[in-house]
Amino acid sequence: MLQKRVAVRGVIEFPVELIDDVIEKKPQLKIFTKEQWQRTFDTLTGQGLSISNFMTIIGKRPQLLKCSPEKLVDSIELLRSAQFPDKNILLLLEKHPEFL
Repeated sequence: MLQKRVAVRGVIEFPVELIDDVIEKKPQLKIFTKEQWQRTFDTLTGQGLSISNFMTIIGKRPQLLKCSPEKLVDSIELLRSAQFPDKNILLLLEKHPEFL
């Protein structure tokens, strides 16, 4: 049985200005609420992703902003169960966010 990692690895402050800049540059992202951005940001950074990784992933697959935190964590944990080192999993997700 897999045990989910629920502990936050360090609190990273939500980059409001950065998100606002991205939304301004990509108006199609306006359909997502600030709550969706915040929830997804907290979930992914809590799993070890940096702000840069988060922005790259959302830039490639903005629909992840609609996913529940549970689904995102389950997807990451499934990859972790493959016994890859954490840094390789995070790199894989940045390059291929469709795995989430």
